[in-house]
Amino acid sequence: MSSAQPGDRRLLTVLGGGFGVAVTVASSIGPGIFRGPGLVARQLPDFWPFVSVWIIGGLWAVLGANAFAELATRSSRSGGPYVFVRGALGDYPAFVAGWTDWLIGCGIAALAAITIGDFASGLIPELRAAEPVALAAIALVALIQWLGVRWAARTLGIAAVVTVGAFAGLLALCLVMGAREPVAAAMVAERDGSLIMATLLALQAVVVAYDGWGSFGWFAGE
Repeated sequence: MSSAQPGDRRLLTVLGGGFGVAVTVASSIGPGIFRGPGLVARQLPDFWPFVSVWIIGGLWAVLGANAFAELATRSSRSGGPYVFVRGALGDYPAFVAGWTDWLIGCGIAALAAITIGDFASGLIPELRAAEPVALAAIALVALIQWLGVRWAARTLGIAAVVTVGAFAGLLALCLVMGAREPVAAAMVAERDGSLIMATLLALQAVVVAYDGWGSFGWFAGE
């Protein structure tokens, strides 16, 4: 039970630290990591440019995660960027940051649903269209959220475990099948313009793939 007293304006703490780990894992291993490598390889098919942008993106993610962890520890209030910006710059910049963060979250949710639909229609040709599967995925998540916070937390924990297992299995398949059929060596760059532009586009895909490390900041009060 929460120890909140009458007049206490803080949210009830019902999620716990395990949820923070689950939401970070589930947010980081999302649609970006399944789509990103292909997008990067189209722009930078050579080995070292391909690996370099992932290393640069990883360093960026580590620095960002460290900054978010420090801010979340100092504030200890749920809300993520809204709380951080409000404490530093005031209400209006926080309002803009909060709405921007919400819109980005909506876009990521849509991308995840479309990715589920595309993968499902590829595995099951009888589906023929990805849109119904994507809409069904969004409806299912909405239903789980409607059932309550604890239901959503438990479901996310299960989804995080399944996601890690699926990603590990996919990685193992790539290592095994890639050694037998090295098709990547035959890829042809599809970039338009200079190498600089191709690198910037590849970095954009890498940033999206790594994104999600700041999700715990939304639940810092827990």
